[in-house]
Amino acid sequence: MNKQYKFNHMPVREGKMECSSCHNVHGSRNVKLLKEGGTVNESCTSCHGEKRGPHLWEHPPVTESCSTCHDPHGSNNDRMLIAKQPFLCQRCHVTARHPRPSTRVT
Repeated sequence: MNKQYKFNHMPVREGKMECSSCHNVHGSRNVKLLKEGGTVNESCTSCHGEKRGPHLWEHPPVTESCSTCHDPHGSNNDRMLIAKQPFLCQRCHVTARHPRPSTRVT
């Protein structure tokens, strides 16, 4: 399935950019053939500088790769997230490991 045709905003489908805006079609030193930087984050923040951080819920998976939470090729979710809230966080964080604070009865 071509992710670009999912309903959320997709600049390639809208004609605002091309695959070659991010990828070097003739090869690159990194696995994803990225034009800018050697990582997904460096590539994304070359245009989205305001997304460099610090982030509200910053932790290693967030700082390692934007694609931990976002699908750069298209998504059915807001902001190109890979899952809807709260399922996005629950993919890694389960309530058994993050219990809610107990409520006090006064």
